[in-house]
Amino acid sequence: MSDSGGMDRWQWLVVGAAAVGMVYVNADRSVETRRPRYETLTDCQRDWNDPSDCENTSGGAASSGGSTGGGTGGGRSWYGPDIDKDGKVYHADGRVTSGHDVRTLSSTSFRGSHVTRSGFGGGFSRGG
Repeated sequence: MSDSGGMDRWQWLVVGAAAVGMVYVNADRSVETRRPRYETLTDCQRDWNDPSDCENTSGGAASSGGSTGGGTGGGRSWYGPDIDKDGKVYHADGRVTSGHDVRTLSSTSFRGSHVTRSGFGGGFSRGG
């Protein structure tokens, strides 16, 4: 502290650096991803083992007690979770795992997408 009772230059520098750091940590960051497409829920669950990671094209996630119907009736298909170019997977429940190789998936096509990761709380939102 300075003699005048206020903050001196070094204290302001520390406060400013902390503020800049908080802005960076809390900034949203968008990541380009791809979502594997499956003809059936069974195929999707075979790759991901978690029904919540499989979403049908009408927008609903599979429930653990739901039908695993194999058909493509009505043109419906299923999407797995978002995967970035480094093999990081953004699961529907908010988990992020790494080390996945898209070449090992049974999916035959992918849809471009992106996730926006929130720096505060570590959540993300899906788009695309």
